[in-house]
Amino acid sequence: MTQKLGFTVKTISRSITCILVVELSLLQACTPIPQRDPAFAPVAPADLRPPVQNSGSIYQSGYDTRLFEDQTAKRVGDILTITLLEKTQAKKADDLNTKKKTR
Repeated sequence: MTQKLGFTVKTISRSITCILVVELSLLQACTPIPQRDPAFAPVAPADLRPPVQNSGSIYQSGYDTRLFEDQTAKRVGDILTITLLEKTQAKKADDLNTKKKTR
């Protein structure tokens, strides 16, 4: 009495291929993180603290408002307004040129 198994060479090779792909993907996840180049290290920011405020004084240096100058952002903490202008142009057209030569 022989019993037929539903395995063929094709299904076995597919199973082996799937197992290999899964194992390789798991091994790929275990690779170490590459070392960073010190030449590309982040730069420490400059001292961005505002000047010390003198309490009780009407005029504080560094926080003056000039009435006859432009109001450009020059100090840390100044608000910037960024305006983006986007233009798009589209056409909807189609051309269909067909030719047929017969001999």
